[in-house]
Amino acid sequence: MATELYQRVIAFDHGDASRNDVVRKVWDGTPWMIDVFTGKCGDELDRDMREWCMKNLGPEASPIHGQDGEWQRGYATINGWTWFGFKTEDQMMRFIERFPSTNKGDGGAPRSSDRFPKEECYDQDTPD
Repeated sequence: MATELYQRVIAFDHGDASRNDVVRKVWDGTPWMIDVFTGKCGDELDRDMREWCMKNLGPEASPIHGQDGEWQRGYATINGWTWFGFKTEDQMMRFIERFPSTNKGDGGAPRSSDRFPKEECYDQDTPD
């Protein structure tokens, strides 16, 4: 099982088969994805979320680098929103309980139906 956001991210055509494969590799291990307000990349809220996840859920995944983990933070932050993925639904729910006001509450609806951020850590202010 997985969230609707995961289903949309995997179904989206990212430009070619190679990119589609990378996206699948990145998110397949953490399919319980949500869109989370983290503020700017590296700000206090973002750090608090990462520290809580490491302490309470375990190591962060980095599938592209062959590192298995329990959760992961996407590398793109758009208007303060970042994707988080979790290995299990329970982990996702624990995160939502800890940071309730930061979750869109809709399974992580993307900011735009035709645009998904690249896998890089950057802050970008774009209109929704």
